[in-house]
Amino acid sequence: MQAKTYDPNTAFLLEMIPGFFGLLGIGYIYTGRTNDGLIRLILWIAYDVLAACIITALLAVVVGLLCIPIQLLVQIAVPIWSASTLKSQMTVSPAA
Repeated sequence: MQAKTYDPNTAFLLEMIPGFFGLLGIGYIYTGRTNDGLIRLILWIAYDVLAACIITALLAVVVGLLCIPIQLLVQIAVPIWSASTLKSQMTVSPAA
């Protein structure tokens, strides 16, 4: 029985392009190396999920740290502005 030959360029493209989209191992599966392909596929998907969770958590912390001071400033500044506006309106033109 003659071994099936595979085009190395096709295997390369099938490994690289789906790999960019989280499907590493497709090239190995194409060439008949199913175990290697499935191991790469499962580990790459697990890595992608873990990386997305870590990035999301870090982003939430960074955004939170940036937004808390802004929120505190708004919570203090808006009531002062509102009270000042009310006071100035009351002193300029008395209520009818």
